[in-house]
Amino acid sequence: ITAEVLGGYIGYPLTVILSYLLSLDAFLDQPYADGWTPWASGRRRHLDVGGAIPTVRELMARYPVASRKFLELHEVVDRFGYSSEQGRTYYDQYIYLDGEKTIPFFDVGWANNFIAMVEGTWDRLGRHTYRKVPLGRHSGPDYEFSVSPLEDRPLRIGVLSDWPTGAPQSLHVLHELKKQAPDIVIHLGDTYYSGTRAEQEAFLHDPIKAVLGEAIPVYLVPGNHDYYGGGGEGFYHVLDEFGVQPASYFTLRGAGVQIVAVDTGLLNNQDYSPTMMPFLPDDQIDWALHQIEVGRQAGLKTIFMSHHQFFSRAESVGVANNAFGEALTGPDRIPGPLNVYQTSEYSIGSTELAGGLSNDLPPAANTRLLNQFPPDVREYVSAFYWGHEHSTSIFDRYVNITRGRCIGNSGIAFTTDVDQYAVNGETVSAPFGGPPPLLPKEKGGCARDGCRTGQGNTFWNLGFVTLDIDAGAQPKILAKHWEVQQDQSYDLDALGSVYLNAKVYFEEEY
Repeated sequence: ITAEVLGGYIGYPLTVILSYLLSLDAFLDQPYADGWTPWASGRRRHLDVGGAIPTVRELMARYPVASRKFLELHEVVDRFGYSSEQGRTYYDQYIYLDGEKTIPFFDVGWANNFIAMVEGTWDRLGRHTYRKVPLGRHSGPDYEFSVSPLEDRPLRIGVLSDWPTGAPQSLHVLHELKKQAPDIVIHLGDTYYSGTRAEQEAFLHDPIKAVLGEAIPVYLVPGNHDYYGGGGEGFYHVLDEFGVQPASYFTLRGAGVQIVAVDTGLLNNQDYSPTMMPFLPDDQIDWALHQIEVGRQAGLKTIFMSHHQFFSRAESVGVANNAFGEALTGPDRIPGPLNVYQTSEYSIGSTELAGGLSNDLPPAANTRLLNQFPPDVREYVSAFYWGHEHSTSIFDRYVNITRGRCIGNSGIAFTTDVDQYAVNGETVSAPFGGPPPLLPKEKGGCARDGCRTGQGNTFWNLGFVTLDIDAGAQPKILAKHWEVQQDQSYDLDALGSVYLNAKVYFEEEY
């Protein structure tokens, strides 16, 4: 069974079976501990109710929106047939890629991640594709590698993250971005389910070329899903097809502004062990710090982009050390001509990092990234943009980051019965001054408290960002955060989704 077969053919039938199970009293009264996946401990903490393992029926009451969608799937199949267009459309528009936080009401096709990882590990002996910073003319690193100029004129840059799904809502978001006439597009990683070559072509490369055309440069950094299938081979294939950058990280530098974007997916490429904090290999962190320092010396405003977050309000960013997880990076780190990358980070224990927490206490901030990017660097950078979480958050100042912006909601959104802004009670934030704060409404000039995005009748809104760069005598960036509402019909005679036009829900100038 290949990754494409599981995602393309098995996800739908297994999810239909799950929908029928959810209609059976015998199934609903079973306790649900989610003990069958490699991610069990994290999911179980999320699902515990008062310290007890809930029944499926109790979870239906907790997640009424998500459970309703899944119950209606078997009603659609009963009425129109398993092979009907209505059944498949319902799965594609209402359920596909849903359910990360509402298990057992989830797209069973997510199991494709694990199949793709096993397949890739077997085929590639645990090794991944990566292009290190090469040596320059004087035997040191070539710091001009993967650095491109920004044109000296007003520019509009469109930014997406976690976007390529192939679903109708993702394509609608791309068309809404096109209306803003971007000069450059940047995608901050993750092609679903698992970044195989077929998915990268069908969901990332081909739609962008079809909608935006050949003239708009498209820059990419990978996320964890881009390394799951084939060890990143599919990502690099489309990166070369876009043809504007030689590596999985890049700098765009203009007269008054630069964008430094890095690859955090490489060291977050497996789910066999507890999630480990992503960070940069030695060659790339040296390159990135150099680019930032070039900008500081030249008086540029620097925008920093990555797939993974520096901190999170709602999710765990992982653990600093895990013997099994570190061992899995061994095939990439073997010395000699077969070496993929090197890292010195694993020699630093959890208690030596910011916060001084033991490894069994998950921090609210990625202490490895905080270690690699010192406070003065974080203070200097004008804004940080990241994805990974399928939500959007406008943060107030935290861990020396003035503007932390999570924008991972371009293709996947949580159902409205999930509070995507709730503080994760399992992570430890006290050493960093408490949980990451949302930007107050009065401070950000937002319509909603905490500068939150809005909702449709089933999902939180999708979105993207545009950056208008004016690199004049006084460089400035106007950042607009756009939201796209979607509403689902639950009338069996009028199934389908309505996607509204994008509108700005938050903007700032810096």
